[in-house]
Amino acid sequence: MVGDLGDLWRAHIERAAQVSTETLKLYGLTLDRHIKPGSLAALQVREVNAGGVHDFLSGLIDQKTGAGRGSAKTARTVLRGMFELAVRNDAVKVNPVRQADRVAAPVKAVRRIEKEKKGHLAASEIDAVLTTAASPGWARRDLADLLQFLAGTGVRIGEALALTWERVDLDAGTVDIGGHTVVRVRGEGLRVEEHGSTKAFDRTITLPARLVSRLLQRRVNQGDNPLGLVFPTPAYGSRGGTTLRDVTNTSKEIRKVFEAAGVALPKGQGSHLFRHTVGTVLLQKGVPIRDVSNQLGHVATKTTTDLYASRKTVATAAAEHL
Repeated sequence: MVGDLGDLWRAHIERAAQVSTETLKLYGLTLDRHIKPGSLAALQVREVNAGGVHDFLSGLIDQKTGAGRGSAKTARTVLRGMFELAVRNDAVKVNPVRQADRVAAPVKAVRRIEKEKKGHLAASEIDAVLTTAASPGWARRDLADLLQFLAGTGVRIGEALALTWERVDLDAGTVDIGGHTVVRVRGEGLRVEEHGSTKAFDRTITLPARLVSRLLQRRVNQGDNPLGLVFPTPAYGSRGGTTLRDVTNTSKEIRKVFEAAGVALPKGQGSHLFRHTVGTVLLQKGVPIRDVSNQLGHVATKTTTDLYASRKTVATAAAEHL
């Protein structure tokens, strides 16, 4: 049965340890929420054809609103992996997922969703958020330096929270992101692990001068912590200032800062807007798409192009514009 194949594939990728913990979680949720309860689960593996896969994936997308596009995309990835395993073990001769037509959401719905997304922050909005984070009411949560770092680099929040001082060169004004992120593992708690399976995440970024000064001041005032973290938990509470910050909880706090600063956020957005803003600003200032892609740690320039292709570019150095 296809449902059983899903369980076998999940066990296989867990043993192979070739994807991150967060990706494993996403694949597991997709199996449990969509594939195993879905129309394909009760079929024999050899009974599945390209048409059936297409119909199943189409059913995950609301044809009026376009909702479910992400779920359908992930489900296709999971199904493709499942049937690749079946092919390798001679259960089927061809992978029906590879033969299935692509599923598209209605154009009008996609355009509406994209229009509703907030592309980037205005300079005044960034100032308001940073000022609020540094105000007396928020200072104890130690978010101001973190937000300055996100706004000045465009790194993912998990990458920032995993950053250690040994990977910061204040003399050279660079930081080695190292392809690491903070993840929560069931039964283990928080830990740092490699983010993704490509070298694109492992990169060295040149810091804007003002951010170098800010980090130098933080280094002097912070003192040491057991893990050598640049942005550990706030220095209050039983374990303050010594442990990893949780990505989800920190993201929630950042959204509260936006709210307190009077900066409206679309549902589900927050710290990632700094990342979008960095990409937008660099392209508007004329930084080549390859350099922007490297700055953001995108696997391919196509990702950068898809997000920011509407901006004109002219050559200049990234750090000068952040």
